[in-house]
Amino acid sequence: MASESGERSPTIRQVVDPTEDEIERIIDALTRAFQDNAGIQSMSGGDKVLEKVIYRLTLQQALARGQCFVARNGDTICGVAAWLAPGYDWTIQEDRTFTSRLKGDLEVWYTDHYGPKYEDLYRSGFPQDPNMRQNSWSLKLLAVSPPCRRRGVGKALLDVISKKADAHQESIVVDVMDPYLVNFFQACGYKYCAVKNVSSTCSPGFPIWCMVRKSEGR
Repeated sequence: MASESGERSPTIRQVVDPTEDEIERIIDALTRAFQDNAGIQSMSGGDKVLEKVIYRLTLQQALARGQCFVARNGDTICGVAAWLAPGYDWTIQEDRTFTSRLKGDLEVWYTDHYGPKYEDLYRSGFPQDPNMRQNSWSLKLLAVSPPCRRRGVGKALLDVISKKADAHQESIVVDVMDPYLVNFFQACGYKYCAVKNVSSTCSPGFPIWCMVRKSEGR
């Protein structure tokens, strides 16, 4: 399908049994999309190798315990969405591949600051449902390359799981670290539930908004 400008719209497809080359291409797309992102910079400690470890482990979890989709513009990956299905939680902080790279202040930051702050975010957002995150579809990564933004790519990546969640009366939760994206998710039917400010020695710090989209049948 072509847009009014004559440009062909990116195609969305699910990633299944990807080759190592495809995984690397997806990681490269994530790296470009999240360049200079304060949240990612803080979570990786500014370590580009650790940043790619975070992407790789998150993709592996999505492939094993959820679903992963990419948007392609020709042969170029211009968007990525990684989801965990209900019943699973993001556990890379327990993976030795990740924890073995945490040194000094960053290890303390995860244990004493980020971890407790993140759990408090969900306790504040869902005081009546402490297992909301684990019982919902959870969007762990949503990235669109700068040239393809404002062209409906992000919404198209969301819609695939939104339809699946509605069919099974399941909710979707997402952590948002960009105020512009709060407005984007609200326009896509997500409701703001709570926000926490996270400090960091590797960036100016960043807020995390917890947002939820209840299924149309709930």
